[in-house]
Amino acid sequence: MKQDVDILILIEHINRELDTALLLKILLSTKGYSVQIASIPFDMWETVATVRPRFLIVPWGNLSLSKFRRYSLQEREGLRILNLHQEQVAVESYLESVKAPRGESQDTFHLVWGERFEKILLARGVPKELILRTGNPRLDLLRPEMASFNPDRQSLASSYDLDPDRRWILVAGNFSLVSASKGSIRKMVSRGRKDFPSRVERVRSLYTKTLGWMERLAGEMSDLEIIYRPHPSERITPALKEICTRTPRIKVIQERPLGDWILQSDSVFVWSSTSSVDALVADKPVFAIRHEDDGASAFPDTYFPILDDLPKVNDYETFRSSATCNDKPSTHPRWESAFLKFREFYDIPPEPAFLRLGRTISEIMGKGEGVRFQQVPIHSALRSLYRLQHAGKRGLHNLGIIRSVRRYEREADDRLVQRSLVERETFLTEKLKGTPWLAGREGSL
Repeated sequence: MKQDVDILILIEHINRELDTALLLKILLSTKGYSVQIASIPFDMWETVATVRPRFLIVPWGNLSLSKFRRYSLQEREGLRILNLHQEQVAVESYLESVKAPRGESQDTFHLVWGERFEKILLARGVPKELILRTGNPRLDLLRPEMASFNPDRQSLASSYDLDPDRRWILVAGNFSLVSASKGSIRKMVSRGRKDFPSRVERVRSLYTKTLGWMERLAGEMSDLEIIYRPHPSERITPALKEICTRTPRIKVIQERPLGDWILQSDSVFVWSSTSSVDALVADKPVFAIRHEDDGASAFPDTYFPILDDLPKVNDYETFRSSATCNDKPSTHPRWESAFLKFREFYDIPPEPAFLRLGRTISEIMGKGEGVRFQQVPIHSALRSLYRLQHAGKRGLHNLGIIRSVRRYEREADDRLVQRSLVERETFLTEKLKGTPWLAGREGSL
């Protein structure tokens, strides 16, 4: 028999989404709601077979919701869905044409970080009552009042063999195209992307240049540590492994939320990562790595908000000087345009966004608001096949060999391990007890 739960939160990337999911779970549990969290790449089909949620929270869902409508319905209930829209900053034409919801996806609730994406949703025809404009919960742990929720420099140094007295340089990668296969390139060309091969080559060239800068900087300056943080979709290349072997002060670190590393780093470098936003909020000097012949944007004939407004680094000398920069973006004119664009996309509410979001979800549940979606049936044999596939992935993870399977390599870090999940929830619960945010206290739900 399937278990009835009030709220099921599906997450895609643990480091990006887990803390927000756990904070929501803790707060909503104080209101009497039962809440479960599951991983889309590892556990979703297990929950389809075992759980009946009333309210589903998903990281995306802009075209079809059929994948998320496989759940059986509780008696006299439909399934209400909240789309967290985990990507709300990108090339503007992409936001409007791809990330804005269409069809049935317009009828979910929509989390909005700020004015710009709200305007896109309203222009698409999404009713205002379905838009939850709370700010971005992913930025909450960068707020000064939540500093105790993050590890300090000494604990990170001890856990990852870093010297806390050296300067820490963070390079946030987003170079997934470097590992693009010949088949995937041909497929993109067949779909009309004639420029895709040259695009891949430019990304590979910039990646190679960036690795060279990192190695040279580590060789010339003994008083720093370089942390390379790959994107979840990025593979660790042989070239990167070789550099780390030759230069021990360059480390690839995939663990922990990116915000933990931004808060303790002294300079931050990005290529196309929205981690630039996190660095601005944390008031860390952040720079965009570029080719020497790049124009205003790294993206041909377009504009990437915030990212393209950052100070540019397109040669080694600028990379080196930026690595020792101590300027504060909040007060230095070099970051003024980036902050202006940031305020267009992001609200910074007076309280953490997860509080506002949790309060709003509680009100929706209490009032019974929202469109109720009916189940999209799936043949039992197909459901069993998907469930078996997920069980196989969990088995590979348990054996420690999932990274050797190319198809699953990028998902290796997104398994919800129960022990780690309980430890993190316990930690956050204890931290929340020291705030006025739990039930029955000022500012609570």
